[in-house]
Amino acid sequence: MPPILHGNPLQDQIIQMATAVSLVARGILPVNPSGATSPSPPRIQDILPHILLFLVLILAYFPPPFRGRGALVCLLAALLDWLCTVSTWPPNVGDTRPMKYGIASSWIFILPVIERILIHTPEREFWRVDDVQVVPAGPNSNTETPSDTPTKHPPPPPRESTWQKLLWSISLYSTPRAVGWNFGSRRINTQREAVRKQRLAATYPTNGTAFEFPKAEFVMTKIARAFTCYITLDLVMVANRKLVIPPASEWWSLDREPMLRILWLEILMGITVYAGMTMQFDVAAAVGVGLGLNEPEVGFSLLFGSCCFLE
Repeated sequence: MPPILHGNPLQDQIIQMATAVSLVARGILPVNPSGATSPSPPRIQDILPHILLFLVLILAYFPPPFRGRGALVCLLAALLDWLCTVSTWPPNVGDTRPMKYGIASSWIFILPVIERILIHTPEREFWRVDDVQVVPAGPNSNTETPSDTPTKHPPPPPRESTWQKLLWSISLYSTPRAVGWNFGSRRINTQREAVRKQRLAATYPTNGTAFEFPKAEFVMTKIARAFTCYITLDLVMVANRKLVIPPASEWWSLDREPMLRILWLEILMGITVYAGMTMQFDVAAAVGVGLGLNEPEVGFSLLFGSCCFLE
């Protein structure tokens, strides 16, 4: 028998909606309190738009520039996103309700792609700041005295129809905030540059002795923080289950008690999103650095960054 939280199916469904993000983050789907039977198997025409939308977004920058490329990508993305919205898969009931909510947030990745490819030429205008070519300081063009400021040049655009261009396209798609790219936040990129210099100074100190950056410390820190987020998600779920949700008639009430309950629910949902995404990021960072696939960042390795570096 599925557990009944308050004896009211409507309240049970509202609580499931509030905890949907945390359940998805932990890989656990909520139990259908109504005891409804499983829906019929999905049709291929209902699932296909979700697959095609993902392929269109990650391959949006891969074709060589041509007239109308931006309009074509925007048209395909808008059409497929509409088909995903009206699709009956996944059903917005029972165990698949959290999946429907997750798909509804796909605009976070769709809008940046539309903006970048519709009014820009990404191959010529966008590059990673780590790939900038730095020319050492040399004689100044006006005087014979050497210049103390090195000259920076953007890297050449990726070659068309190559594996390099495909990886570049996927990387550009997967960074809605453009962290580490020339059109991203200047303050964040300045911080990343300082981190990079700190890492180089640690690797090649002035005494000439090479220093191995403590990857084990980085991995253990990430694992500890991921475990903390996991415990936080459990506590939020317990708090959600004990929270009495006001009935629908009181959602827009100005009474003190319903407003405090709704405010507390919103706070719990915010903690759920922060802890859930941070946990996944920390686990991925620990695995990537632990297996030697990536290098650890120094000091600035938080998923959400810091409020001090927002513009």
